[in-house]
Amino acid sequence: SHRLSTIQKAHQIVVMDKGKVVEIGTHEELLNKEGYYSRLYKMQFEHNSNGEVKNVVKKELVKTSHEVRTHLTPMIVCLQLVVNDLVDSPQERHELTEEAYHSAVRLLKTLEYLEESSTIKSTA
Repeated sequence: SHRLSTIQKAHQIVVMDKGKVVEIGTHEELLNKEGYYSRLYKMQFEHNSNGEVKNVVKKELVKTSHEVRTHLTPMIVCLQLVVNDLVDSPQERHELTEEAYHSAVRLLKTLEYLEESSTIKSTA
């Protein structure tokens, strides 16, 4: 069977290689032998767990990207107004600069939190 998970509970499993029987036993017995069945089993489930890890990493990257953009966008808009001299007064220039500063601080705190969270997850 190509899906080893479907035969794990069988009373007896017969493993064949090139048309010849190479192993016979229960799931546990064959895993303990560390032969053909064991290697196939480990390869299949190692591949599946790698795929799960990739999905988690992808989701975390999307989440991180969203968090960064949430704080970066208003900062860029404020600074663009100041740089392009589209402000009406020194007071407005100060307010936009201050808003950009606060966005930068929030972004830094978000990145620190994400870094701290990933460190906690990797040690758990």
